[in-house]
Formats: sequence, structure tokens, C-alpha cells
Amino acid sequence: MLTKIKQWLTNNRFNIAVIFAIFVLDRITKEITLRTVAINGPAEIFRYFSFTYAENTGVAFSMFRDGNFLLIFVMVAILIFILKSWREIAGTKKPWGNLGLCFIFGGALGNLYDRIFLGFVVDMLDFKVWPIFNVADSFVCVGAVLIFIAMFLGGKKEQKELK
Repeated sequence: MLTKIKQWLTNNRFNIAVIFAIFVLDRITKEITLRTVAINGPAEIFRYFSFTYAENTGVAFSMFRDGNFLLIFVMVAILIFILKSWREIAGTKKPWGNLGLCFIFGGALGNLYDRIFLGFVVDMLDFKVWPIFNVADSFVCVGAVLIFIAMFLGGKKEQKELK
């Protein structure tokens, strides 16, 4: 079992680096938010954009508010599913799918960290016309788009194989 894990880690250095970079970027933005915006209040950058501190105990758009305990288990289950299904979802011929999974996994880890250690997810990006969100949420959404692209706009070779 340990040998398989070592082999997987070696074969997936790029994926691990992307996931780690997303996690670190998310943590940095959240720490800055906790140390500045949470104390000093919102910081308007442009007319329609500001950094605003918000604690989210639910999921997107504050659905399932105060469901943090259940959401921790759901997120862990999703992360396990992604790991077990990585090869089938990303595929060797679908680099966009692989990158998309890295984005989703890194973003999910960032928000899971918050849920476990803070009891809520720190949100800060406020475009005034959209609910407040964070860097991890952004990567999850972009990752979903990349997987969509990989699934429906596969390479020419893949499309020929399907015919």
C-alpha cells in the first residue's frame, strides 16, 4: 500500500504542486482578510469591487447555513471520490480535465481547512452584484469549467475514436 502511494505521489508531482499552490494562495488571502479586513472593515478597491469579510457556515450563496459539521463529511467524501476517480475523470488525453480536477481539489481543500479549523469558510471577494466568495471558490468554479471543456471539447483524436 505504501509503495502504491509513493508511486502515485511520484507520478503526480505536477498535480500535487498545482493543488498545493492553490491551497497556499487561498490560505494567504484568507489570513490577510482575517488580519486586516475582519478588523478594519471593508476595503473598497473599485466602485463595484471591495474586500469584505464574511463568515460562511453554509455552501455557495449561503445555502445550508450552519451545516458545517455535515458539510465537512460531504467535502471529505467528495475529495475521496475525486482521488479514486481521477484517472477516469481526467484521462490521459484530457489535460484540461486534469487541471480542472487539480483546481477543484485545491479549492475544496482550502475551504475544508477553514471548516475544520475555524468552523466557517472565510469569504472576502465582493463584486456587489454577486454573493461574496473566496479564492478557493473561484478555483472550484474554473475547475468545473475546465472539466466541462475536457468532456465536451475533447481533442480531434478523441472525437475520431468515438466515431
